[in-house]
Amino acid sequence: MVNRIIAWGILIFTLILGVVTVGLFVLNIDTTVPANWGSDAGVRSGFTDWINLLFLSIVVPLISTFLGAVITTQRPRHHIGWLLVLLGVITSLTGFLAEFNIYTNFTLDQRVPGQQIVPWFENWMWVILFGVLFLTLAIFPQGKFQSRNWGVLFSLVWGIFISSMLLSKAIETPMSSAYS
Repeated sequence: MVNRIIAWGILIFTLILGVVTVGLFVLNIDTTVPANWGSDAGVRSGFTDWINLLFLSIVVPLISTFLGAVITTQRPRHHIGWLLVLLGVITSLTGFLAEFNIYTNFTLDQRVPGQQIVPWFENWMWVILFGVLFLTLAIFPQGKFQSRNWGVLFSLVWGIFISSMLLSKAIETPMSSAYS
């Protein structure tokens, strides 16, 4: 029963976070942003900008969290359900952090507490997102590794992924984010 409440509560939280993200996007609509991670510089008010925002901040997170909530309602100990819930929250949080960065660094004229640390979190969210996605795919469909060897292989690949990320951060010059 508690798992059901938690899963559906997270779904509501994901929806609220998506709506807040859209609200921040509306506040940022006339803000000129620099080119960053493959995005063009300028004002983000085109049709594709809206579609991307709605898809990545509301549609994908809600579908993932909803499917996870349905699975955890029927099978509370099934890992796939909880990982889908987590994927939905992380995806929604990624969109929120991106819009919050633009709002605090370009739209507002004043400093906001946490303004400098949020871009750092946003730059790392994709690592967490893909790590959870990779784990979800590795244990699909039973919610556990197919064999002990799968667990060893996953640990090896995950270790290489994490160490390469940490190594790149250790040798990288100051963060190349448009928000820093």
